[in-house]
Amino acid sequence: MELVVEMFKFLGINLSARDKDFSTKTSAFSTNQKFKSHEELLEWTQNTTRSLGYVIVTGRSKAYGNGSVHTVILICDRGREYKPKVYTSRASGSKRTNRQFQLEGKYSKEHDKWTLRVICDEHNHPPAHHMEGHPFARRLFIDETRLIRMHEQAGRTPMQVLMSLLHTNEYVYEFTTGDSKKLENLFFVHPMSWKIWNAFPHVLIIDSLVQIVGVTSTQKTFSIGFAFIHREKEANYNWVLNCLNSMLDTCMHPRVIITDRELAIIKACETVFPDAARLLCRWHIEQNILKHCNKMITLEDDRRSFRSLWNLLI
Repeated sequence: MELVVEMFKFLGINLSARDKDFSTKTSAFSTNQKFKSHEELLEWTQNTTRSLGYVIVTGRSKAYGNGSVHTVILICDRGREYKPKVYTSRASGSKRTNRQFQLEGKYSKEHDKWTLRVICDEHNHPPAHHMEGHPFARRLFIDETRLIRMHEQAGRTPMQVLMSLLHTNEYVYEFTTGDSKKLENLFFVHPMSWKIWNAFPHVLIIDSLVQIVGVTSTQKTFSIGFAFIHREKEANYNWVLNCLNSMLDTCMHPRVIITDRELAIIKACETVFPDAARLLCRWHIEQNILKHCNKMITLEDDRRSFRSLWNLLI
């Protein structure tokens, strides 16, 4: 390879160090550094790979039973396996090879730190001279995001910025203010949610945080609307549901409304949508049953058996 580089130099063609090979030096990623968090490890590896003309992303991860991640495999964002064309009448112009760049980040419970291990330090494509083609590289850093937010606010309060965004993006929204002219209740629906809701209006799921969800004919959920209320009282829930009702044609009135056992929501549903069947959320029922049964069933094997029978019953 050095001979080839010297030949190019003799011909007056300068190759940058990054053009000599698709691989990156192992020393760039071989480190004894202990990282305090998953995020710190990612930031270090991303900065290192970007300086070499590459961008890494998380390929896969492993987690404990509680959901916390303990292992991540980092790969190049353009490092998919190269499959050369078998039947071709001319040489391919692709510069990909079968080499796949991989790093492994691992968490140690003993030291409460993350470490980085090199699995393969070679890439199957040349480095980029410009990073514009990488979606990940176009993401803003935290400081950049804060700067943009400060510019967008331009002396306005966060609530004024929010109201401006709702108006600019054509949300359907309603709000109320109190005697002090401060915002007390806010309800909003995204225009795309409104279109999907028109197709699937029959089932509503409403939680006490006032997120309103619909269900499609294929049993997929989608967000309809959101509301922020200053009190979890029946009058506030009545206001939200009346906002919802004002958007509906008669044929769109829900047939079924599912809630948790928040009595204020249940009473508001009875008032605003009296013809809809009202059901309690199955998950909340299950949590309540398990909480009480755990007091009565002391053996873990019996608890598992009971949970299995309960799931079968559902």
